[in-house]
Amino acid sequence: MTNNFMTSKQVAEFFNVTPQTVNAWARSGALKSVQLGPKTRRFLLVDILDYLHERVIGEGNGQAVVEVVD
Repeated sequence: MTNNFMTSKQVAEFFNVTPQTVNAWARSGALKSVQLGPKTRRFLLVDILDYLHERVIGEGNGQAVVEVVD
């Protein structure tokens, strides 16, 4: 079974932002996350891809291409 969860650091690397930015997105509700403890979050891959589609591809710039290989 594959691990469909990512850490804040992994998500940050994916979007080329800081983990603090990712956590701010999560706190604001823009990016769904699972709170495991007071300072620990995990992000489902499907939620990250939804966020990407809504926020990046949805803007109509037509430049984002994502290929998910399982």
